[in-house]
Amino acid sequence: ALRSNFPTVDITIIYAIINHDLRVTDLYKLCPPLAPQEEGRTSSGDLLSRYPDALSLVRPLLVYSEILTFRDFETGRGLAMLFGVHGYIRQLFRLSEGNEWPDVLEYHVDFWASRCAEMRRGYFGGWAWASLDMPLTQHPGRLPAGGR
Repeated sequence: ALRSNFPTVDITIIYAIINHDLRVTDLYKLCPPLAPQEEGRTSSGDLLSRYPDALSLVRPLLVYSEILTFRDFETGRGLAMLFGVHGYIRQLFRLSEGNEWPDVLEYHVDFWASRCAEMRRGYFGGWAWASLDMPLTQHPGRLPAGGR
């Protein structure tokens, strides 16, 4: 059912998502480039070239959350995770408005790794941390000290 609902996503990527093993460097593979100028992003290993701004990161995050939600909808975990990811996306936009994007992207890499590790252990509530109004220094995967 996942394959038929997400036909543009490679099956190996779907398996990596449902096993919570998708690398942050492969997140871009969930969204094919929209325009020819975006093609160059995917050939570089540099995260900043793949995700030059918040929107370039949010598009694949939405697909990622849809796949997990679809898979785990009946258990209730998918819906809880969806709300958490959407809160996290709101936070990414807030962070990108008040901080340098490379710092926000570094925060995302740490936050992503923490959430995937939690989900492999069966805990899906960590995404909700992103939607809480607390100082970033208290968040798991907090913004690096160089953030503004």
